[in-house]
Amino acid sequence: FIVGGDNPLALIEPVLDSIIAEDPDFMLHAGDMVVNGINTKEWYEFQGRLKEFTGNYVMMPVYGNHEEDSPTMAELFQHPVNNAIDSTNEGHWFSFDYNNIHIIGLDVQRGYGPNTEQYQWLLNDLQSIDDNIDHRIVYFHQPAYNSTGYHGPNNRVRQYLEPLLLEYGVDLVFSGHNHHYERSLANG
Repeated sequence: FIVGGDNPLALIEPVLDSIIAEDPDFMLHAGDMVVNGINTKEWYEFQGRLKEFTGNYVMMPVYGNHEEDSPTMAELFQHPVNNAIDSTNEGHWFSFDYNNIHIIGLDVQRGYGPNTEQYQWLLNDLQSIDDNIDHRIVYFHQPAYNSTGYHGPNNRVRQYLEPLLLEYGVDLVFSGHNHHYERSLANG
């Protein structure tokens, strides 16, 4: 939505208006907030164009492929601390509780196979969820399942993350990348 047209926000303004009408406590974002994450100007354009929204609501984004590991994202959005062994991973995955919901944000642009720091962190986080939590939500950029779209599903997400998410009773997974709406029920 940042490039093209006289009013690029016209495409998302109705969506933002309906979100604002709900007066959310926070918003999860599945990545690709900008076209080129290395271009600092795009981040400030994003913030400027959505100032009313981002200035009034907490947005918890995860990294998508277009963020390109941008340090500007870390400067503009504060994430819960994950106590990463490698400090460059701080903010790339995190979790927090909201009432009786445990929410986990992952960065599938970084390593997430069984021998990675992110996978081990996720395993520990899932095993440590408090007993008063009734719902578990995970979100990341590239989907494990997708029936249409240019990019298709990410089979590595399906191979490495799906078994873990199923084993620990994750109720809902949000993802982006393909820039369309689709929902599915996989493995019950």
